Amino acid sequence: MKRVIFIVLILFWTAILRLFNLDKVPTLFHPSSYLPRLDTVVLSLLNIYLSYKLTTYYSNKVKVGLLSAFILAVLPWTLEEGRVYSTVNNGCAILLAGIFLWQKLQTQWAKIFISLITIVAFSIFYPDIWFLRSFKLIPVLNFRDNLFRLLSPEMWFFSNTTFYHGGLREWGFIFLSLFPFFVYGLIKFFIKKAIRVFILLGIIVIVAALSPYFPESREFFLVTPFLSLIIGK
Repeated sequence: MKRVIFIVLILFWTAILRLFNLDKVPTLFHPSSYLPRLDTVVLSLLNIYLSYKLTTYYSNKVKVGLLSAFILAVLPWTLEEGRVYSTVNNGCAILLAGIFLWQKLQTQWAKIFISLITIVAFSIFYPDIWFLRSFKLIPVLNFRDNLFRLLSPEMWFFSNTTFYHGGLREWGFIFLSLFPFFVYGLIKFFIKKAIRVFILLGIIVIVAALSPYFPESREFFLVTPFLSLIIGK
């Protein structure tokens, strides 16, 4: 019963943070843009709930799931993306839903089917991912520069220079105060040899660094559920 109360409170707080003055902050340039923003809010709530379910499942601890969900709800980047029409936020919800259904299914064919459905739905909900917009490889030196910039402390804690519709570039990916917990969580996962977590993180980092539109692209946003999981751990 307690877990239900806590996740409801987290979702309620998430809704308040995203719905308050939704038509004013950031500025709504056209009335027709309000409904797409509202769709993003709903999918942002779905992100939080699915993050809770998945982190609880993979950590086998409800407290980790609840804490991860709360962290994901208040991170500056997820808050900003939850208040604008954000295709990357919507795509993230599709991926989490696909993973959630995948781990619920028992047969191999059902898992393959849901994987294919997830890929198709992801491409529909997140058509702005760079390789769907224009697939072209960047020079190796550009990839190196993007990678170092993406992994720099400045980007993580002080100045997220990826695209921000609301102009909130003075915030990093996570709060500096969460850094010790992030490091400790990484150590815990390393000790437990959670290879899948590191592989998925690595894939997202490489995809983001390969973007020809970097830093004006948001593929790296897809790591936010993993960040909340690691910090929550």
